[in-house]
Amino acid sequence: MFNTFSLLKNRALTEDQKKQFHELLETYSRSQQGQWLSEIPYHQFEIRWCDAMTIDSGIMGAYVPWFGRKVFLMPSEPPLIKNMPDPWPELIAPTLVHELRHAWQFQKYKLLYIICCLPGLRQITLEKDAWKITKIMRKGVAPQNFYKGE
Repeated sequence: MFNTFSLLKNRALTEDQKKQFHELLETYSRSQQGQWLSEIPYHQFEIRWCDAMTIDSGIMGAYVPWFGRKVFLMPSEPPLIKNMPDPWPELIAPTLVHELRHAWQFQKYKLLYIICCLPGLRQITLEKDAWKITKIMRKGVAPQNFYKGE
């Protein structure tokens, strides 16, 4: 079962993956939908793979304030074709933005964030806001600029 302690077992991204996420976030932060991202030092966040996050666990990403500026993401399976670019960073990017939204919430409203983490409140406050951002990206409002790097 996945819990916060599962995040302790994590691993670094490759340099190519770091570069890919950096480019994706830079592009998104310049879009109208991503302007909120410039309110946090998102480029200072460390992105880590957490092998405890799987399809079966139902967890794709996590931001936990006491881990500092870290976001944990579900890793992809090994690529089927070697020497091909890894498509996973682009596919998991909405989850990364979702988790960075939680970092934004915490930075902007620390006390309120802590109160809203209580069971029952989290889903109608923190998650509702973060899912709104995620859904915008998934519907294609931001991806037109986000994925093509325009």
